[in-house]
Amino acid sequence: MEGSFGGLHWLLGAIVSAIPAIVAGLLIYTTPGAEIANYMPQWSDEVYNWHQAATFGAVGFDGGYYTANERPAPISFIHFYAHGPVYPMLLGAISGAIGWNYYTAPIVNVVIVTLAIVFFVVIARPGFVQLSLLGLILATCWPLHLYMITDMRLAFFMALAILLAGCFSRTIADPDRPSPLFLGLFAVGIALAAVSKLTFSFLFFPYFLHLRRRLGLNLLQALGASCFLVVTSFVFYNQVAAPYSNVASDLLMRFERSLVDGIAGLAEHAWFSLGHFFGSDNRALWLMLRLQMVITVLWAVFLFWRRSDREQELRESYVILAGSGSLIVLTILLYDVFAWRDYRLFGPALLLCTLVLIDRKRWVLVGLLIAGNLAVLPDFTAAHEQVFFKDRFSFENRRLEEFIRQISPIIQYNAEKNGWENTILVPQFVAENPLLIGIPEGIGISWFNSASRLPRVKSRYAILDLPSYRVLRQRSHLKFVRKTILGDLYINLTPDRGD
Repeated sequence: MEGSFGGLHWLLGAIVSAIPAIVAGLLIYTTPGAEIANYMPQWSDEVYNWHQAATFGAVGFDGGYYTANERPAPISFIHFYAHGPVYPMLLGAISGAIGWNYYTAPIVNVVIVTLAIVFFVVIARPGFVQLSLLGLILATCWPLHLYMITDMRLAFFMALAILLAGCFSRTIADPDRPSPLFLGLFAVGIALAAVSKLTFSFLFFPYFLHLRRRLGLNLLQALGASCFLVVTSFVFYNQVAAPYSNVASDLLMRFERSLVDGIAGLAEHAWFSLGHFFGSDNRALWLMLRLQMVITVLWAVFLFWRRSDREQELRESYVILAGSGSLIVLTILLYDVFAWRDYRLFGPALLLCTLVLIDRKRWVLVGLLIAGNLAVLPDFTAAHEQVFFKDRFSFENRRLEEFIRQISPIIQYNAEKNGWENTILVPQFVAENPLLIGIPEGIGISWFNSASRLPRVKSRYAILDLPSYRVLRQRSHLKFVRKTILGDLYINLTPDRGD
C-alpha cells in the first residue's frame, strides 16, 4: 500500500474508522423510542455474556458456575460457559474499570471495533481508493451492524478479524520486513483469537506458510507446526470451556459407538448442510453472505491453481483459504447451516478476507462484494427492525425490578462458599427469559433441558417448574422458599461441597 500519509489522508482514515460508530448511532436514533440508556439484553446468550462479565468484574474467578446441565470446564478454577473465558474476562476487566450497566457492552463494541479499524489503517496504510472501498465495505457490513448493539460476541470477533487482517497485510507484502516483536505479537494475537473462537486457529497455517523461510522451515515443517498449534488450540479450549452438546459432540459419540455409524452420521449431516446452503427457504442476508464466502474461496483457489511466480499471490490465497475455505468445510461437516448460526460464524471470516482483498487492490472482487451487500439492504432493514431491535429498547423494567425484589433477600453471593454454592439451576425455558439478568452478580447460572438427565443437583439455588421439581426432588433435598415471576425458588440443602 501507499507508504506516506498526508493530512487529508489521515482525515479520510479517521472518517472511515468512525463509520461503524456512525451507523450504530443512526440505527439507534432513527428507531422510534430507542435510546441507548434504555437498552436491555434480550437473548439467552446475551444474558449469559452480560452476567459472566458482571461476575468476573465483581469477584474474578471466584464466582459461580455458568454451565449446561451442571457440567463445568475440566480446569476447576474456570467457571465460565461453553464459549470460553476470554470474552467475559475482557469485558469483566473493562467493567471493573468503568462500571457495568445494561447498555455498557454495545458501547464497548463500538469502541473496540473503531480502534481495530484505526489499527488497520495505521498498519496497512491504504491509499485513497482503498480507503474509499474500505469505507463502503464497513458501511455495508450487515453482520457487524446487526450485532453491534447487542451483547453477542460478534462485534468482538469482527474487531479481531480486522486486527489480524492488518497484520497479514504486512506478511503478504513482505514477510522478511516485519520485526521479530511484531511477528511475536501477531502469533500471540492469533492464539488469543483462537481461544476466543476456535476457527481463528486455522490462521496459523498462513502465518507459518508466510514465514517459513524466515523461520528456517520447509513446507512440511510449516504445515506440521500449524497443525500442532491448531490441535493445541482445540485441546486447550476444551479444557477451559464448559461442555456443550452440539453437532460435533453428537458425531463424536456416534464414532465412539461405531465407525460406520459415525461416517453415516457425518455424511447425513453434510448432505443436509449442503442442501440448506443455498436453499430457497433462507433469508437474502444468509444466502448473500454464503455466496460471498464462496466467491472469495474461488478467487483463492484460482490464485493457488495458477501457481504464478508472484509469491504475494500465493500468500494472499493462503489467508483466504484458511479464513473462508476452512470455515465453509467445517461448518458443513461439523456445524449448523441455518438461521443466524452460520451467519454469525461467517461474518468475521468474510470481513478478514475482504480487507485482504482491499489491501491487494482487487477492485472488481471488492466491488462485487459491495454490490452484494447493497442488494440485500432491504432484508437488512427488515432484520434490524423485526429481529434485532425488537423489544431491545422497550423492556418492561417493572417486571425485572419485581423479580429482583423477590430473589434478593434469598439469593446472595457468598465469597466464603465454593462455586456451586454460588450457582442457580434453571430449566432451559427460564434461561431464555431476559429477566434472568436480575440474578445477583457473582451467582453463576446453570441451565438444563431435561431434569431426568441430571443425576443430582449441585447448585445451591434453583428456580423450577413443577414437573422438573418432581424429578429432581428424588435425588436432592430441595426446600421450597417462594414463588417468583420465573418459577418456584428452592434452596438445595445438600449442594456440592467441592469445586
